[in-house]
Amino acid sequence: VPQCKGFEVKIQGPVKNKEGAVIGVTEHWEINDVSGAKIQCLRHRAVGCSMICNERESKCRNCENIRSHCHRRLNNVECSSDEKQVKKKRLSYMSQEELTSRLQAEQTRAKNAERKAERAKDRKKEIEEEMEQFTEDDHNDFKDMFERLEGNNIPEEMRMFWEAQKEVLEKTDARGNRWHSKIISLCLSVWTRSPDAYKQLQESGMFKLPSGRLLSLYKNSVRQSAGLNDDVLDWLLKEADKSNLDEFGREGGLILDEMSIQEDLQIKSENGVKRLVGLVDLGKEHNSMKALSTGTMKMRNLPPKCIL
Repeated sequence: VPQCKGFEVKIQGPVKNKEGAVIGVTEHWEINDVSGAKIQCLRHRAVGCSMICNERESKCRNCENIRSHCHRRLNNVECSSDEKQVKKKRLSYMSQEELTSRLQAEQTRAKNAERKAERAKDRKKEIEEEMEQFTEDDHNDFKDMFERLEGNNIPEEMRMFWEAQKEVLEKTDARGNRWHSKIISLCLSVWTRSPDAYKQLQESGMFKLPSGRLLSLYKNSVRQSAGLNDDVLDWLLKEADKSNLDEFGREGGLILDEMSIQEDLQIKSENGVKRLVGLVDLGKEHNSMKALSTGTMKMRNLPPKCIL
């Protein structure tokens, strides 16, 4: 009857189950090689090894189960220390001592990360404090550098933007700011795409930009309504006259593409009268009450949205 000799491994160590009980141990064996010389080796066997195996197999069923589940860990030559073995072991297979060691290592790494973040924060604060004020010599150097810039090398839009920044910084009251139409157009384009991104630019302190309230007034300067809007057509005519378009430039068409309507309510002032304008979902209860009170619409034909 063949005898079970376990299986050869490269790392010495026990194997435990989920409950922490040892189910496999490593043994030192002395075997003969092909030439007949005796060599030392490590072989792992199950605690419940049956000592005998079938003729078709080289190990018993218990040893085979351990080999199929733990052969990677037992043959991982890179894990030269117990710490690396514990790090790669599943938490459910760890003993109480290994779990405690793992927790202490995690706490140490967390404290080191906090100290590193605090040092970086302090260093950033020091750099910002150093950059808040220039010495008189540095100030004169920077001023001389900007004054030497040739006017032909500066784009007109950039010159206009920095002149506007200079005017805004010289004023003490923000209500007296006057913005160029190109700046309003650019800021309005960014603000309509992402109000959060525009707010982040404002709060960065790198630029002085028009407020969101001012941009909202520009956005609502043309009255919006469903269908053909005379105010929009008048605005198009004024823009065409302002751009000096010829008769060919005044011809065009309307293309209806996909659109998404933003759900929002705004207060619009017209001739001294303020009213709410926008799209809002009032819920099924409101639609049902409106259908019962008016009697003009059926329940199933009510739209889920209501325009105020």
